[in-house]
Order: sequence, then C-alpha cells, then structure tokens
Amino acid sequence: KLREFIDDDYRKRSLKKICDHEHTRDIADAERTDKTMRNRQSASLSVRVYLSASE
Repeated sequence: KLREFIDDDYRKRSLKKICDHEHTRDIADAERTDKTMRNRQSASLSVRVYLSASE
C-alpha cells in the first residue's frame, strides 16, 4: 500500500516538473468545477427539501 502511494507521489511529482503551470491550472479548474457542482447540488437539494416541506 505504502509502495503504491510512494510510486503515485513520485509520478505526480515528475508530472508536476514536466508541466507545472498547466498542471496547476488544471487542478484549480477541477477544484472550481467540483465546488460549483457541489454548490449546485446542495442548492437544488435545499430547494427540494423546501418544496417537500411546503406540500
């Protein structure tokens, strides 16, 4: 398990060296998208809860 983690870490680090800028931007984009999706999900969830409560 630890070996896999070390290999993965090494791979990420070499990937980071190769395309640091792009990699960082991609991660930021992914996180932003993830956050937006989660916000949208929680928003629609609270709307659904509100609607079912008002019925």
